[in-house]
Amino acid sequence: MNVNYISDRLTSLRQEIRELRGLSARYRSQTEHTQADQSAYELQQLRLLHLKHELCDLLKHSFRMRAESDSQNSGVNPEGKTA
Repeated sequence: MNVNYISDRLTSLRQEIRELRGLSARYRSQTEHTQADQSAYELQQLRLLHLKHELCDLLKHSFRMRAESDSQNSGVNPEGKTA
């Protein structure tokens, strides 16, 4: 996974999360919901949870790549031993 992919994917995930939060706010502002509304809301909440997990995984991967890059530049390998 390269840095550009991670950056683009993070931007995409954040945008989708914002959109889902907007839909959730709209749902919560309504006083009554049809069965279809409730089903759509539940699917949106599941998607939001999935996106949050993916975002977390990408951030972890990004930090790991940065740490490996920093250690290579400093002459220390990822296990903390000098080269």
